[in-house]
Amino acid sequence: MVKFRLPSQILECRAASSSSSSSSSRLSHQLHADEGGECRMRGRHCEHKYEATMMSQTTICAAMRGDGGVDKARRRRIMLFFACWIGYLAVYLCRKPFAVAKANLAASLEISSPGLSFIDTAFLASYSIGAFVGGRLGDKIGVRRTLVFSMGISALSTYIFALVPSPSLPLLAIIWAVNGLAQGCPYPVFLKVLSDTFGDENMSMTAGLWSTSSYLGGAMGNAIASAMMNHRMAMSGGKTVENVWRAAFVPGSMVLMCTTAFVARIIHLYYDKKDFSSASLPAPTTARPYSAVKRKTSDSIVPVLSLSDDVDSGTVCDDGGSTGATGDGGVVLIINIIRNTPYLLSISASYFLVKLVRYSLLMWLPFMLTQAKGLSTNSAGALSSCFEMGSMIGSIFAGWACDHLASGRRLLVVWCMLLGTAFATLYYARLDLYPPTSPESCVFYEIVVLIIMGAAIAGPDTLLSGPIAQDCASNSSEKNCSSTIVGIVDGLGSIGAIFQGPYTAAIIKNSEMTQQWSNLHVSFALCLFLAALLLSSGALPDEARRKSSHHWVKALYS
Repeated sequence: MVKFRLPSQILECRAASSSSSSSSSRLSHQLHADEGGECRMRGRHCEHKYEATMMSQTTICAAMRGDGGVDKARRRRIMLFFACWIGYLAVYLCRKPFAVAKANLAASLEISSPGLSFIDTAFLASYSIGAFVGGRLGDKIGVRRTLVFSMGISALSTYIFALVPSPSLPLLAIIWAVNGLAQGCPYPVFLKVLSDTFGDENMSMTAGLWSTSSYLGGAMGNAIASAMMNHRMAMSGGKTVENVWRAAFVPGSMVLMCTTAFVARIIHLYYDKKDFSSASLPAPTTARPYSAVKRKTSDSIVPVLSLSDDVDSGTVCDDGGSTGATGDGGVVLIINIIRNTPYLLSISASYFLVKLVRYSLLMWLPFMLTQAKGLSTNSAGALSSCFEMGSMIGSIFAGWACDHLASGRRLLVVWCMLLGTAFATLYYARLDLYPPTSPESCVFYEIVVLIIMGAAIAGPDTLLSGPIAQDCASNSSEKNCSSTIVGIVDGLGSIGAIFQGPYTAAIIKNSEMTQQWSNLHVSFALCLFLAALLLSSGALPDEARRKSSHHWVKALYS
């Protein structure tokens, strides 16, 4: 819940209320904030009492209008969270089928491994561009329009990929690149909705719970695609037939298309930017500009409550867009945002390294387990799923740790989890060279270490591209660009996912040599240490940061 540091002056708000005698009447309410942190709203015919520490900005606005108070605000938060969660899960259903269908696709169309890698690279490169574009569209044309546009294109391109009559490598790469471009757009927009709905201080746990949709969606996407291909094989009498890969793409596209309509409806009904905007609140009677009041935390400065009418220069759209945001468009705007947003470059660079390591483990773990450790394909797939299972646990734990262990200091949680991932990866590199003699012990150690690695790296992945990026947006001098800044962090980080293939191939010359895989894991640990170093100044307490002798580190946060 958001903690509000409200002014001591009395704010008057007039709200319309229906009555039995007339269609509406005007009630005058007064909102007080006493020294005990209690907010009380008094009216001629009603009195509502709330604790300031348990009120979100949505609840305050609803209470001041007298239109349902806490119950209506809680329902709105639940519906919007569910829409964002189920929407991003459906997005992942259209991202995973290609990985499952690769083998049959290559056999049916005689596409080589470099050709499959080319399709993968086209998708990832387009995804990073889509993150930039989606973030800007979310701020410019609004949340609902951006989600309908991007999710609809993703569903349509996935369906076309499955039914293209004469597939060829260039054509498939183009279609899948369009899907990647559309897949990159929803992430920053969903985070914008969650941030506006739950507030900055609740974003740690909210983002951790919401991120489970991507991990569960990935697992469901793999399972559905495999089941559809197996069903198609069973219908052919168990024989390997061509074009079985087409069946893997159809269910995900259908689900995403239906989910797009549901998400658009929920956004239209429950997400009204004016409910979260300072423009919906009346100007104070005093001359003090409360729009300048800020709350300083250990790692960021975020606005607490804006009460003036002229906070934003842009016009607010009904679904969260701004038609007159400050700054120029395109590349010039992104450059201005990077220059005027503290921490943005260092956080993006750290996220680049996290993405490189995480995606390399995701893409290469099954291959490494079969080639270097001699496991069967089914065993390798089951073991590699432990990494994903750990990721679900880690994303939730990271949000909980921010709220209950670190007092909201998200960079400190990320810093600790990065170091934990680095040491776990070093131990895994040692396990490559010196495995236990007993097969049962070997499998046990693999499961435990992979779960720990997945949990430890999922926390930084969730927080850096979500709540911490939102903190950067709150501390930026650029207005109406929160979704754009999240897109910048996610887009720059996604470039690391593009480079994971060439990076891994440069180190692994012979996939059967455990020494080379061990060297790769040691290099991952070094990347994670560097990522932690980039965030070290922001993770330190303020006093320790001032006394730090590493001036080049302090310069990143000056």
